[in-house]
Amino acid sequence: HIADELEISPGNLYYHFRNKDDIIEQLFARFEARMDSALAAPDDRLPTLEDIWLQLHAVFECIWDFRFVYRDLVDITSRNRKLRMHFARIFKRAGENAIRIMQGLVRAEVMRASADEIQATSTNILLISTFWLNFSAVRGEQDERESINRGIH
Repeated sequence: HIADELEISPGNLYYHFRNKDDIIEQLFARFEARMDSALAAPDDRLPTLEDIWLQLHAVFECIWDFRFVYRDLVDITSRNRKLRMHFARIFKRAGENAIRIMQGLVRAEVMRASADEIQATSTNILLISTFWLNFSAVRGEQDERESINRGIH
């Protein structure tokens, strides 16, 4: 599919990459860099609700652009230990970021939540964002872009 999309022969593609896992790892490195950028939170001030809205858009756009990872996430990470470790680090950073943002919202008196509630909400944010495309597909939703907007909401 990648060779077709690039309008090159599979042989030409494999001239540059040893195998399918090498291709996936290179694509995953781009995904990880983009996700790290999307997860960046303001360091110089307390977060606002607008910051969260923008961040969710950036994260879901990254998920949309790299949806091949999310559609086969369990399969890809079960076959490739390196990617599983990288994805675990992304989850860790995303969870820590969500906790930091919610703690900032509590300090800014935008929301009220205990430490346990913040932890549970962080887990739910990760769960929903990670599996939203699959959830949407199982429900039979055809318009994936509209589904992404519902996931952000």
